[in-house]
Amino acid sequence: MDALPSSAHHRDASATLRRTLGLDVGDYCTGVALSEPMGLLARSLVVIQSRRWAVQVAQIADLVIHHEVGTIVLGYPLHMSGEAGEQARRVDRFADLLAEELARRGWSAEVAFWDERFTTEIAEDIRRQNLSQRGARSGGRAGRGARVDATAAAVILQSYLDHLLSRRVSEAPGQSV
Repeated sequence: MDALPSSAHHRDASATLRRTLGLDVGDYCTGVALSEPMGLLARSLVVIQSRRWAVQVAQIADLVIHHEVGTIVLGYPLHMSGEAGEQARRVDRFADLLAEELARRGWSAEVAFWDERFTTEIAEDIRRQNLSQRGARSGGRAGRGARVDATAAAVILQSYLDHLLSRRVSEAPGQSV
């Protein structure tokens, strides 16, 4: 997917550090994570719950503009073989809807897709470890699932940010590869 068109409403990326937003898109809820301005660390932000994608897209567009996001990373559900299936096509459609909504609002952001295989399992492990360290209970099943979606979005985003950092380090002048 190409970058969305620019507008006067949108600040030049060189003028300010732009955050990156990570999404774990689901049928009924989407986990959202946000980087800090330097683009090094991801944190869970929110889970948007709605059976209607139009509602999810509108709320995500609000977050993109509010947090001055320059890149949106969508978890891309590939089969273990690496092939894209029906779920990946659904994420493609979701990305198209989000791009249309952002363009309608005059906002520009790059869109990237990131392999999300195993992120839910990693997110569940992280949540279990955090709960056991605090001696806390996870609450109801629905709440637990939603929190896992937000954590999965952070795992997707952190993996993407780590990849970018690794690439920058390996491409830096004077670095041996």
